[in-house]
Amino acid sequence: MSMQKQLPRWRRFLTLLGFMGSAAAASTMPADTTADLPSLYWDAYARYAGTVFQSYMDADTDVNVRFHQFLHQLAEGVGRPLETLTLRIWLDEQGNIVRLSAPNLGDAQADQDLTQILMARPMPAAPPADMPMPLLLSLQLLQKV
Repeated sequence: MSMQKQLPRWRRFLTLLGFMGSAAAASTMPADTTADLPSLYWDAYARYAGTVFQSYMDADTDVNVRFHQFLHQLAEGVGRPLETLTLRIWLDEQGNIVRLSAPNLGDAQADQDLTQILMARPMPAAPPADMPMPLLLSLQLLQKV
């Protein structure tokens, strides 16, 4: 079986593991802290979303290659590593991105590429019910080697 066919299983497993880990941590807490249980699920999902979006950024597509070339040129121009990019992402109940807010990168094509990369597909798992939006995610813009 190819690695590509096995990947979705790993994603589901990691998602389940993240939620199970949060539930296990919550079950060992004193009774008065169980009111914070939803926020544990939200935190686990946000971490999972960050991993998923990072995998989208690392995919080997023409758009990603062009975006990483832009990052490389930008880093060379400023003479230092690039800073962290904070994104605000709104998801619907199924995990589809319905809105994305990102800082302007100073290049219309790069801004469009970033949006296309992140909005190309929905999240593999839906967010927990009643999770507040937007998700605030920080992506460190590293040059792809």
